[in-house]
This record gives sequence, structure tokens and C-alpha cells, in this order.
Amino acid sequence: MSASRFSPGENTWANLPERWRAQLINSASGFKPLVLLSTRNSLEIDNLAVFSQLIHLGANPPLLGVLFRPDSVPRHTLENLQTQGMATVNAVRYEDRHAAHQTSARYAAEVSEFDAVGLKREFRPEWPLPFVHGCPVQWAVRLQSLVPLAANGTQLAVLEVVHLFVAEGGIQGDGYVDLAALDVATVNGLDAYHRAGSLDRLPYAKP
Repeated sequence: MSASRFSPGENTWANLPERWRAQLINSASGFKPLVLLSTRNSLEIDNLAVFSQLIHLGANPPLLGVLFRPDSVPRHTLENLQTQGMATVNAVRYEDRHAAHQTSARYAAEVSEFDAVGLKREFRPEWPLPFVHGCPVQWAVRLQSLVPLAANGTQLAVLEVVHLFVAEGGIQGDGYVDLAALDVATVNGLDAYHRAGSLDRLPYAKP
């Protein structure tokens, strides 16, 4: 099987077209969950932004990680998260992928993406910020820390899970959340969306 090869020295990364390089590296690393982060700014306007790099950081305490790119443009979600210290994270259904993708447009800070793209707010008594209506997995999170990554100027937001809501029938007897059964969308690269399908679950491996 022949292969295209890209490595520093032969094809220096910096010499590749910027957007092409971003697609190459982003998509080669595989499928990622598609989520929307909901935050609120100082004007009480709800911001909504799509992310494709939700990371599980730990279960005790339950922690998630979200990566923010360098501040070359305004980062409303990061600004709101730092100011308010809280957010909601919402796993997007496959049918809502178009609206979720549209939140990546550069709307002004005084515009709520909920209204701009037609997604509905869902309020719960446990949390002051809105969730995204219809999302089958929803987290209420607090900002625990912000870790700068010197290698590329990004920042890793460490989020403490305060509440977790999963749609009925989504949790199996052993605690496993079946995202495929909940029809949660995945994303590969920057703009390619997929529907997950279950293969099997294997037993705990021992020597």
C-alpha cells in the first residue's frame, strides 16, 4: 500500500498551506464528539459555540478538558468562562449538526447564537445557565483551572463536572453511556460530521 508522507525535513510543516495543514493534522487524529458550550457574558447574553475537542480528564473528581486556540481573534466563550466561571456542555444530536456548525460563525458579542441559529434554550433548576434543548447528554461545569500550553499558545480549560444529565435509556446497567444509541454526532477534521455506530463491547482485559 503506497502512502503520502509528510514529515519535517522533507515537507516542512510551515511550508504547507495553512488551511490544508490544519485539515490534515486535525482529521488524521480521528473522530471526536461534537459539543456546544453555553456561556453568558456580562451583558447577560447567552453565547453558544461548537467544539470538537472535548477531553475526559478524570472520573474522581469528574473533570473534562476543552482546548482553546490562541487569541488571534476574540474568544467570547473563553472570556465568558473566565468571567463567570461556569458553563454548560451539550452533546449534539446528528440532526442538529447544521445548527451547531453555524455557531462557529463570528457573531458579535451582543448576538446570542441560540437565537441566530435557531437552537432552543433549556433551563434546569440545578444551574443558572441554559443547556441546549434536545441534547441527550448535558454537563453543568465550573472552570477549575486554565492551563497554557507553551508549545503552540493554546489553553486547556479544566472543567469540573457539577451535574450530568443523560436522556432516558442512555445509561446502561454498568454506567456506560451509549452515545451511538443517543445519536450523538461526531466530527472528523474541521467540518466533516458522522453518525456513530456500535460495534461491540469487549470484556476487561487481563494477562
